[in-house]
Amino acid sequence: MFKFNWKPLIIVLSLFVGFSGNALAQTETPTVTRFNLSEVTCKNLLDANNFDRMAVLMMYWGFVAGKENNLEFDSEKMQAATEQLMDVCVEDPDMTIFSAIESI
Repeated sequence: MFKFNWKPLIIVLSLFVGFSGNALAQTETPTVTRFNLSEVTCKNLLDANNFDRMAVLMMYWGFVAGKENNLEFDSEKMQAATEQLMDVCVEDPDMTIFSAIESI
């Protein structure tokens, strides 16, 4: 039976939530009810508050893993891939997130 160690993920998520608490309290974000994953750009990601950025990245990584039928989660690899993704996004904010993911 597969046993997942949630502790590293909980620690990472707690850090993001802790850092984004003030941003959530100070800014009102318009509610987006529908969006196309293939159109979200690096600029959208870079402009998001930490909490939203974390949620978007987790959703994209989950989508990519699901497409590849990958059921394993390696928090160290995900952190490294996320750092690479953010570097790509800083270099080319007009790139879509999927294109940025494909480039790393």
